[in-house]
Amino acid sequence: MDNQTSITAGKRVYNPTNEYTYFSKAEIGDIDTMRNLFFRLYNDEESVNVRLNISEILINSTQVLPKPQRNYLKVETKFKAPNETDLVIPAVLNQKAEQPDRFEFAEVFFTGLNTSSSPPAIFEIMHFNSDGINLAVSPLTETSSNLNITLRYPFARYGGILTVRMPYQEVIGGVIEEFYYGPFIKIVSSGEDSVVPPNTIGVFPIARQTLVIPPSQTVICAAMGNPRPEVSILKLGEGGTSVEIPSETVILDSTMNMIVHTFDASNPLTTEGRYFCRASNSFQTIDAPTEVIVLQPAVFDDRMTAVVQNSSDRIVISCQAKGKPKPQLKLKLYDEFGPDLVATGLYRIWKYGPEPDTSRVTLTLSPLEDAAITAVVCESSQGGAGGAFTNSRKIEVHPGKANFDMGLYNRLNEAVRL
Repeated sequence: MDNQTSITAGKRVYNPTNEYTYFSKAEIGDIDTMRNLFFRLYNDEESVNVRLNISEILINSTQVLPKPQRNYLKVETKFKAPNETDLVIPAVLNQKAEQPDRFEFAEVFFTGLNTSSSPPAIFEIMHFNSDGINLAVSPLTETSSNLNITLRYPFARYGGILTVRMPYQEVIGGVIEEFYYGPFIKIVSSGEDSVVPPNTIGVFPIARQTLVIPPSQTVICAAMGNPRPEVSILKLGEGGTSVEIPSETVILDSTMNMIVHTFDASNPLTTEGRYFCRASNSFQTIDAPTEVIVLQPAVFDDRMTAVVQNSSDRIVISCQAKGKPKPQLKLKLYDEFGPDLVATGLYRIWKYGPEPDTSRVTLTLSPLEDAAITAVVCESSQGGAGGAFTNSRKIEVHPGKANFDMGLYNRLNEAVRL
């Protein structure tokens, strides 16, 4: 098998004495910031995945793993994708249906290329968090079970790879935290003879903004295509020129190419800028841009984060924070888990941007109508789903009062959902 190493710190080092052997080399300082090491060996038919616990590596120990059960899973490795229906993949587990304990820990996910989007985009669905994949186990014999893997429409009409990863045993401790193995099942796209239609290329969606939270942040550049694309990460320089930056190969198979680059937060001047994930084959070239920003955590202005006015006819609550990227502010009832007062649309709230890196919101309350609002939490959020950083500050509207109005709490929660 080809040996590929996925890393977010350190370097993959080739062993000149054996073309199938690689090492993962990291500095001592890197070890302190790493949680684990992940190794993946694979070809176009199957993969073996090992995750090592860094803290256990520092302790002298011996760990013996049991041999994997031969023919534990029997399944064909190629299926034709239907055009308008679900795809059902039959398989056999050499285990009683009443005791599918090992398969309960399995991971089943599908990686495909949505050719109906423009440009085509890679997507991935997993059985444990998506209705797109369903697993059903039923008795077959005294020692085996039927397993039906259903790939739902419309995902089924796109070609791709269905990965089944099974653990060697249910629980592993010590140095080896995870040890998975399993087949790749090729789903041939409807009307074609390959998992990706000819002369097609697509990229994995990349965030428009990448927030580097100290000490570092990894960015993935991935593409699928037919023929298989080359991928690179480039930084846009002055005058529109671009320079390719060093990266590590994570996956390289017959249809997909994936690389990673780890951005260092210690030197914002050289790290920040506009970057592109570039995917190219003989058919076309696609650039997916992202703006890289090193986090400067939001700092609340205590003069402007408080009850700034309290009179007989109104109460004005203000929250102001400064940071990079510009903070997004929410006002939550009572605590950080409470409903967002801004999102309810029921209150007089003003949003300001006094400076490019500063945000401010003010909330005006009626003392008679809103006496139950005894405290408000101002939450600052920087970055998006790919790397959000949050901070908060509690504002006592009526100091000394700890009233919690569950009826108000529930009504505001309902308003947010609407």
